[in-house]
Amino acid sequence: MSEDDRPDRQSDALRPGIRSLRGTTITIPEGGLVFGFGADGSPFGEVRQILGSSSTWLDWLEIAVARSTEVGAHRKALRAATIAGDNDAENSALLNEFQSSLQAITASVLALDGFYGLIQPHITIDKVELDGRRRRRTSRATWVSDAIFRAARIPGGIRSRLKGNINNAYRVRDWAVHAESVPRDFVVHKGLNQLVPHYVGVFSMEVVAGTFVTCAEAIMWVVDKPSRSNASLQSIANSFRENFHAIVDPHVSFTPGSPLRPRASDEH
Repeated sequence: MSEDDRPDRQSDALRPGIRSLRGTTITIPEGGLVFGFGADGSPFGEVRQILGSSSTWLDWLEIAVARSTEVGAHRKALRAATIAGDNDAENSALLNEFQSSLQAITASVLALDGFYGLIQPHITIDKVELDGRRRRRTSRATWVSDAIFRAARIPGGIRSRLKGNINNAYRVRDWAVHAESVPRDFVVHKGLNQLVPHYVGVFSMEVVAGTFVTCAEAIMWVVDKPSRSNASLQSIANSFRENFHAIVDPHVSFTPGSPLRPRASDEH
């Protein structure tokens, strides 16, 4: 049997059709869809061009959930090793928690940042303010929190807390991405109850939980309470609400009486 005759050999011919995954938006540009009449007078339609855009923020959110779950498992292993007095197992569990936390925190903030990229084109900011922000080199966290506040119906009493939490989330993400190898004070790791290097103490289960909840809450305000005066944002919210809640709801708790609720409660 020759190489070309192998049954597992794929044809070089392009497979027909297109394949799109969750988060893909299909667009037919101007001139991409043509209608006309044939020589015999019968009507016809022809699709000449299809464009696709992808949004990765839901994928980052799923990665954040997966890594956060790992963090919880590593914390349980750390506790078990401490109870058993197994120093090597403690070190292994501590390292695993640290590494999964690096990924969970980064993925959480990237999910929020990707969502910001989705809604930002639909938010209007006057040129004077834009120029001022660029001149002052306004932080990314400020751009993101401002967009969330403009895009959603968030009560004033919640905004200051959420803005502070978003700032903290970006600060910790920056530590993960732009870690400085400089001497810092040791800090107490809450799972180990012992002094550890600064970054090992920061990238731990407690900070992972707080960062994930912050990013999920910020997105949820827009998805569940989009601005009533912005039809584009309402369309985005309607398109992503179900998938977002399917990812988030099993992993967050909702304060009784909060304007934000799990998706299932809205279906009853």
